[in-house]
Amino acid sequence: MNNNLSNLVLEIIKGETTPEGKIKKISQFLRNKIKYKITIIGDPQKTLELGFGSCLDKAILFDELAKTAGLKSRYRITLIDMKKALIDLSSVNSKFFPEFLSFFPHFLNEVFLNGVWQKFDCSGDSDTDRIFYKNGLTIGEPGNYEFKKEYIKKELGAFNEISDVLKNPDIYYFFTQLKSDKRKFYKIAKFINLSFFKERNEKIKGLEKMRPLNEIINDLDNLVYKYGGFPQDIEITKDEVRGVYGIVGARYPIFIYLTIFFVLSRIITSVPFSSFVYFYLGYGFLANALIHFLVKKNEHSPGIKVAINASVLLFLLEMFIFALMIYFTMPFFITIFGSVLWFAVLGYLTYSSGGARGWAAGGVAVASIYTFLFSFVFISLVLFWEYTGIGASHLNIYGFFYQKPYYAMSFLALSFLYFLIHDANNLFIWRELKYKSKTLEERTKELEILKEQLDEKVKERTIELEKAKSELEESKTVLEIKVKARTRELEELTETLDEKVKERTAELQKRINELERFHKVTVGRELKMIELKKELKKIKEEEKIKGRSI
Repeated sequence: MNNNLSNLVLEIIKGETTPEGKIKKISQFLRNKIKYKITIIGDPQKTLELGFGSCLDKAILFDELAKTAGLKSRYRITLIDMKKALIDLSSVNSKFFPEFLSFFPHFLNEVFLNGVWQKFDCSGDSDTDRIFYKNGLTIGEPGNYEFKKEYIKKELGAFNEISDVLKNPDIYYFFTQLKSDKRKFYKIAKFINLSFFKERNEKIKGLEKMRPLNEIINDLDNLVYKYGGFPQDIEITKDEVRGVYGIVGARYPIFIYLTIFFVLSRIITSVPFSSFVYFYLGYGFLANALIHFLVKKNEHSPGIKVAINASVLLFLLEMFIFALMIYFTMPFFITIFGSVLWFAVLGYLTYSSGGARGWAAGGVAVASIYTFLFSFVFISLVLFWEYTGIGASHLNIYGFFYQKPYYAMSFLALSFLYFLIHDANNLFIWRELKYKSKTLEERTKELEILKEQLDEKVKERTIELEKAKSELEESKTVLEIKVKARTRELEELTETLDEKVKERTAELQKRINELERFHKVTVGRELKMIELKKELKKIKEEEKIKGRSI
């Protein structure tokens, strides 16, 4: 991680200790300090220096800052029907907007907080949010807006890294179409940026101007190669490189054999030929070495396309020099072999087949067309030279095959036979197999992408299930604690109840005893009273008897 970004993150999240607080500060920084502009930068440090960027640039910067802050971050992409949105917003004819704008990728971020992925869209700023909302493109609150459903083409889902994004076929389609129609895209981006600038409350210098087109395309290429490249382009480029190495490896022996042939011919025969032959051979060796050097040096960099195109030009230039070499050696071939046409046919068929196998099959189809056209033109030119005698005017002979027609016809037939045997599988069968192989590779890659997406969904579901399991375990633990606490309370209540029962029993026993004592006292008193009443009655009766006797 760049030290400047690390220091910046420490400054942004200063004083924040929670993940929520950190990500809030990062979001505010991106929305307030980095303004929205349709462009392609691709480098977070450069985006910071310029102070503006597209949703892609701001999403990359957000991801870098979040991960530097120790947070788990990823990308989420939605395809927006930008063509429909622009048509609704302007009176411009729909033909002005290319079709690939109907699949415009909108980049935002997700951060893993509190066990779930939470969405953060920092692509806009306060002005663009207001402009989008005012013109009816979005719904929701500023800073957390969403495009209306009518403008959403497709949800591509979540991606952990930009390298994963590049594997998506929809992303590949958009960026390749953008590059193929880059001037139209540039005009549209200029139109949109100028429209945004006019409606901005905060007129920031530089937002109204477009960066140079070549700079934008170079930044896109650097971004793609930085993160491993588009898998489709990587395979094509690898095929091109293999084709170049194959041609380079096959051409060295050819030049060696030609050198030996011409050296021996000069020693053995007395028929002169121009020394231009050695210039051609020298160019062939040097061009071969230069092609190998350029491709080897740029094999793993954005310059590989330039190296391959330069190799094609060197290859085509060699075909022109080969024609000059034939012209200067016509007297020699006519004298020895009766014609030079067979040599031209053999040479240019080899060039053409080599070009088809090495360039067109590798992805540079235009090179195959050029090699075929060059071969056709130069063979026709050699035919004209030989028929008119221009190339062998000192021999004073005209027409085809001259003094040795059988030899010439035999060599011509052998040339065609060699070509058919050597390249029978090159033009049709080989290409058909190549097509089938590429189709199979594309299907395999699509399945791999689907598998990755499925794995991602499985991971998300696994995380959700783990979270649910964790919550259940937590609930279970809480319930167990509550049950234990309730059990303890019941046990304590039971013990207290036993003590209270004993106390009440003792109190009751005490009352019973008191009642028994009271009962004994009251019953004894009654009995005593009865006895006393009986005694009193007896005394009264005795006194009554005594009174009578007196």
